[in-house]
Amino acid sequence: MARRIIVSGNCQIGGISAALAGMLPDDEVEPVPHIPGDPGSEARHRDAVAGADVWVTNVSPTVQRTVGDAAPSAPSPLYLPDVRFFGFHPDIVHVQFRDGGILQTGAAGPYNSTIVLAGWRLGLSEDEILARFDDATGRALGHDRSWTTHLVELKRRVDLSDLDWAEVYLPLARGTAFMLTDNHPRVDALIHLARLAAERLGADPERVAFPWEQVVPDGLLATSEVWPVYPVVAAPLGLDGGFVWRTGSGQLLGLEEFVRRSLETYRIVDPDSLDAPELDDPRLVAALRGRRPAGASA
Repeated sequence: MARRIIVSGNCQIGGISAALAGMLPDDEVEPVPHIPGDPGSEARHRDAVAGADVWVTNVSPTVQRTVGDAAPSAPSPLYLPDVRFFGFHPDIVHVQFRDGGILQTGAAGPYNSTIVLAGWRLGLSEDEILARFDDATGRALGHDRSWTTHLVELKRRVDLSDLDWAEVYLPLARGTAFMLTDNHPRVDALIHLARLAAERLGADPERVAFPWEQVVPDGLLATSEVWPVYPVVAAPLGLDGGFVWRTGSGQLLGLEEFVRRSLETYRIVDPDSLDAPELDDPRLVAALRGRRPAGASA
């Protein structure tokens, strides 16, 4: 008899549920987005889980308990990690306003460059900010040494889930950047999580092993922003780095265009309205103030 499998959580569930549907063809797999603080979304989440035979989710244990308390008939969740990892993109910063809301008008939507945003707040010119995208500044900010710190946070997230760290991480560490941004994994990473879930749900091993990466569309790549892996970050990892951003509308931006567009959007923002303690890091301020402008001699 077909099972009704609910896959609930954030934007990562699209790729996971699509892959699960392929691995479990005799079951009905339904993705259910969960938007925190949205009463309609929370009600749909609760109702869907109440009628499920299987519940796969990446929402936090607190949300799981809230849904379970409101829907006593809900099955026990299979908890997948909510993958957030800055290791490939340590320059990304998400900024809020002091009176609420998120700064999401930059060249890459809600993903802001710490270098650009802090440089703008310090009054640096466009050329001066462009000059900061070099290896010396990246090393001064620790971008070439931050991998282990971010890996510890990723392990913490995986350890909270029902999956094991080794089975999650080791297949991902194959010499490729498995993240598009800090919170958007590539589709192959999501399919990997789906495989681990499908194994626990009794899927046919041959269907689990099928190369779903070739047929499952990458919704996050198609519809959202993509951040580059800077050369100073890429080199220690044995990867090729560069400076090409992808916007949510599909435009590709080089470094100069990215910086220019970012600064254009920040001009309408009051710097004092931002709640961004990361931008006040003395190491960041010193690195940005101490570098030479573009075109200056070494």
